[in-house]
Amino acid sequence: AAMRLVEEGGADLVKLFASPELVRAVAQRGIPVFAEFHGDQGTPENLVKQAKHLEQAGASLLDFRHSGPAAGAAVAEAVSIPVLGGLGGGPWLDGRIRMVH
Repeated sequence: AAMRLVEEGGADLVKLFASPELVRAVAQRGIPVFAEFHGDQGTPENLVKQAKHLEQAGASLLDFRHSGPAAGAAVAEAVSIPVLGGLGGGPWLDGRIRMVH
């Protein structure tokens, strides 16, 4: 489905709320991945680990929703890819987004 979005729909990247394994599978096909994860999924230390796993799997950027200032700043500092936030993001991230469906 991701390949179809790129080839037929002209998408520049696909957004996934998924495991590092799915991110890796899509990224290995040459499709940039915008990986989403949530701040309510653990401690700041665990969220840093999760972000690093997504980056290592091939994510091009992260959507860290509900990050909060402690975990958000720690994640943004720990990875080399941009960390954006929509809901619950703030100035501690690399940027903010608003998505329309």
